[in-house]
Amino acid sequence: MKEKKDDFNKREKNFSDNVYSIMRKKKMSQKKFAKEIGISENTLKSYLVNWSIDNIKYDTVMKICELGKVYPEELFGEQMNQNDLEMSELLQEVSKLPDEEKNLVNGVMKEVLNYAKCKNSMNDTKSKK
Repeated sequence: MKEKKDDFNKREKNFSDNVYSIMRKKKMSQKKFAKEIGISENTLKSYLVNWSIDNIKYDTVMKICELGKVYPEELFGEQMNQNDLEMSELLQEVSKLPDEEKNLVNGVMKEVLNYAKCKNSMNDTKSKK
């Protein structure tokens, strides 16, 4: 259990460090940065100082990423391989689609994931025999 808590704290620290880095690069105060991403300065401070990012909204993360020109995974300190980068780019493009098309893509992705899970399950069963 301690390991999960340590991972969570590391993720929050990475987030805080990376947001501070973006603010430095952009030469922005916390007040200006908060306004730019559409949150209050107090909310930003709670993310950065208190590490209370467990309720951060997706839109806020995406605005920070857009402003800092980083991927969400990088913002939280995770390393990305080429497949992750390509998938993240595709998801960013999907996010720009109208809702009806997003729903279609979402349905297709669910079917692909179900197929992959079934295939992996069958392979696991075969390898146990």
